[in-house]
Amino acid sequence: DQILVRFSEYSLMDKVVTVSNLDYAEVVDEFNYRVTSSSIAGQFIQGFMLSYYGPAVPAGWLVPLDYVRDGACVKLIVPSKMGHSSAMQSVYPYYYYIQKYQIYK
Repeated sequence: DQILVRFSEYSLMDKVVTVSNLDYAEVVDEFNYRVTSSSIAGQFIQGFMLSYYGPAVPAGWLVPLDYVRDGACVKLIVPSKMGHSSAMQSVYPYYYYIQKYQIYK
């Protein structure tokens, strides 16, 4: 599946918005999502998350995809061990407001 998202990332430790594409109409984050019998995985293709943290989609973003539909808005608290590489290294949890999931199967 191909997933497009509009989002804001908030550091719960520093109490600041660290990454967001909500104020940029021309920017959308895009990633590929695949499910196998034993795992789920995602890889960013474009957007701010790719630029800031690399191609791996945080596991905390992937888990709710089984429970949301196209066009869903989601609020997530992602623990550091399910976050991006920087979150894992600094052991920081992040809050995400994902304004819209657009899902193409």
